[in-house]
Amino acid sequence: MDLSQLSKKRVYRCALASEFKDEDTLVFSNSAQARFVCKDALFLFELKLKLIQHYQHIQNCIIFIKAPLCSKAKKLLDERQIKHYAFV
Repeated sequence: MDLSQLSKKRVYRCALASEFKDEDTLVFSNSAQARFVCKDALFLFELKLKLIQHYQHIQNCIIFIKAPLCSKAKKLLDERQIKHYAFV
């Protein structure tokens, strides 16, 4: 999915996965080397809301993060029901 119209940040990649007929999942990856902080979590949530306007069947959101995750950002992701995983 091309995010260039929604954001200038180039460290995010996005894919839309279809599990069932009316239930899609947004899958993000963040390839930044810097720590994933609250500002990044809020940006991701806003990006998710923008994408939901275009694709109404989005039910879940997952992000794979390469950088260390700040505890406050983790709390924000959990509150906004965004599943997060680390990868190397």
